[in-house]
Amino acid sequence: MADLHVSAAHDRRALREPSWIERDDAACAESCRGNDDGRLVPVDFGRKLSGRTFRVPIRIAPFAQSLCVRSLDGPRGRDHARDSGRTDQAIDGRFGASPVLTPDSLPRLQAMIAEQELDGWLLYDFKGRNPIASAVVGNWIAGTRRVFVKVPRKGMPIALIHEIDKELWLDWPKEWTKRVYIRREDLEGEVATLVNGERLALDYSPRGSVPYLDCVPAGLRDFLLDLGAELVPSIDLVTRFCSLWTPEDRASHVRAARRVAEIAISAMRVAGESSRLQEPMREYGLAVWIREAFDQAGLTTESGPSVSFGANAARNHYDPSGESSASLVPGQLLLIDLWAREPGGIYADQTWMAAIGAPCDRDAHLWQVVRQSRDGALDLLRQRVQTHTPVQGAELDRAAKCIIHEAGFGGNVASRTGHSIDRFGLHGFGPPIDDTETCDSRVLIPGVGFSVEPGIYLAGETGVRSEVNAWVGDGEVLITPVNYQAELVIL
Repeated sequence: MADLHVSAAHDRRALREPSWIERDDAACAESCRGNDDGRLVPVDFGRKLSGRTFRVPIRIAPFAQSLCVRSLDGPRGRDHARDSGRTDQAIDGRFGASPVLTPDSLPRLQAMIAEQELDGWLLYDFKGRNPIASAVVGNWIAGTRRVFVKVPRKGMPIALIHEIDKELWLDWPKEWTKRVYIRREDLEGEVATLVNGERLALDYSPRGSVPYLDCVPAGLRDFLLDLGAELVPSIDLVTRFCSLWTPEDRASHVRAARRVAEIAISAMRVAGESSRLQEPMREYGLAVWIREAFDQAGLTTESGPSVSFGANAARNHYDPSGESSASLVPGQLLLIDLWAREPGGIYADQTWMAAIGAPCDRDAHLWQVVRQSRDGALDLLRQRVQTHTPVQGAELDRAAKCIIHEAGFGGNVASRTGHSIDRFGLHGFGPPIDDTETCDSRVLIPGVGFSVEPGIYLAGETGVRSEVNAWVGDGEVLITPVNYQAELVIL
């Protein structure tokens, strides 16, 4: 895979950056039918959308009145979310995914609560600020007033909601309890009844050590303690109840990973051939090309991809634009970080590296160190899982970082080695591969998925990262894509 040769018959139209888009209403409607919500949004092209000008210039036929916003998103796709009223969490799938707490799943959760010797799990939310509560209970928890849901070890769940938000809870199962309050005195009394001096799981992290799970205000925790509650972090319940992949999740992820890898390889080929043209493609043009390839493959994404060339590859979360974007010319490294999933499926999140032209000795060495770091973490993961020996994500992070430190690049690390991936988003609720940014001691139990993506970043010069995904089974490890990058691609 070190050398990719592109057929001369490759469609050169793909090498040109997007310039003008002309659509009529019929064509626009056809395009929108393939988008997430199928909405046609009237657009005044003389104004800004969500406070930002369009990155792709638009010329529309005089008779066309509407254009699908998705076609204007650009690589990041955030304008669509803001303008349609959808939050970033909705795009992540946290509010969009089906709740995991149902009458069918309740016995499984109550068994977990009993195993941890808890009296229940107390979920709290105010205006959608607790994504864990939204994931467990469902969209209706994100109302305008404070809400509590208690899942007891035995018996039916109890929701404590405000009168104003009652209409949001029409789908709450009829056999489950729903209590309504108006006055703050009523709320305090009802919460005291829920707590009743019991041992309860709560979505908080001691000392804020795991921010993904630190979702309840400190003041509320103080209130519950004053009421006599014994509070335990819900971290293990969240992992087991929210983050474990089903067989369908795994199959969907594998399919998405294969398509994402194919698109990444094709994108590198496009970049390589474009680099020989008089007007090479720029980072932004390649990012748009990848988004269009996702659409054609039936994949969806919350944002991205991140296409970074040369010194820009050292800029984490770098987002090329139509106004500011490097040309893809020989002599530098190209980093492509891309993520997508089947609708309702599990994300595939990958980073691929290529050199346009022969790499210099430094860049070739950086790739070797990063690859060894990635493979060191994967080797430890396989060895532990296959021998049924517990392994923490933090241990994999240390294994990867050790190789980078020994190579002399310890000062050029920018982040943890990986993040959780589950049905609720690209960055899920499960254990990350992290002993750098947080202190998360969770074991990588069967069913969890995550990324492994060590990197080295030389500010103002270049950056190298290699990213694969892993899923832990019972004595087995799945790494995706199946044929992940072994050598630096030379274009």
